[in-house]
Amino acid sequence: MKLLNLPLITAVLASACSAPALAASYTIDWLDMSATGLAATVTSPSPTYYLPGYGHVLVTYDATPLNWTRNQGPLLQNGSFSAAGNNYAWTTRDSVDAVNFGVDGTSLDYTLTFTLLDGPIAAGLLVLGTAGLGHSSAAGFTTVTVLQNGTFLNDWDLGANFGPTDFSGGVGNFTVKNSLSAPTPGFFNTDLGVTRIDDSVSSLTLRVHHIGQDGIGFNIGLISPVPEPATTTCAAAGLLLLARRRRPVAAGTVA
Repeated sequence: MKLLNLPLITAVLASACSAPALAASYTIDWLDMSATGLAATVTSPSPTYYLPGYGHVLVTYDATPLNWTRNQGPLLQNGSFSAAGNNYAWTTRDSVDAVNFGVDGTSLDYTLTFTLLDGPIAAGLLVLGTAGLGHSSAAGFTTVTVLQNGTFLNDWDLGANFGPTDFSGGVGNFTVKNSLSAPTPGFFNTDLGVTRIDDSVSSLTLRVHHIGQDGIGFNIGLISPVPEPATTTCAAAGLLLLARRRRPVAAGTVA
């Protein structure tokens, strides 16, 4: 039987597997909040909502003068962006929104929590979407802080009247806000910023500093991964080659 030329195979595999990988395509499935009617109040605790690909989620928040409602902003539907060479897209997106009708120069501090009722979600699969974060010369920035490790993926650009999200992360925490200050156009609303949660979590709590006159919105989503064919092929070929190299030596022979 003809022996395989293992050095040649190794060289070919090394060349093929070191080639740039094709961009992976991912879907973000946002939390379905249809148990609450559109523009209706989201109570605390909320009805049980459904996160596609996971299961049941509950929304709770601190008591404040705010009225949280379920909305589907037209600009936030059918979005897409690229991050680190990969593509992300979605169709329908709900959000839980509130406007702070307090006068300019005032602010509210509170928490809002998404509780995952069917067990934890693995690191790197959950995302947080934030939109509408503003700035005021009198009150500063609306900020959202999460005490988890996170990676900012990108903004879904909503147009000239919206500012890019500013992301600052540390070990075990991150904060998002508007990157623009008044009076620069876009200072009072951010694009839809999407941050990946890099920890396994059973709940996600947002610590919000919310300035007067600012309307903001949140949701969580689940990334549906699509394996990269080139990576899968290289891994399988490598395992096969390793198995051939580690073939047991017959008894009584010299390796």
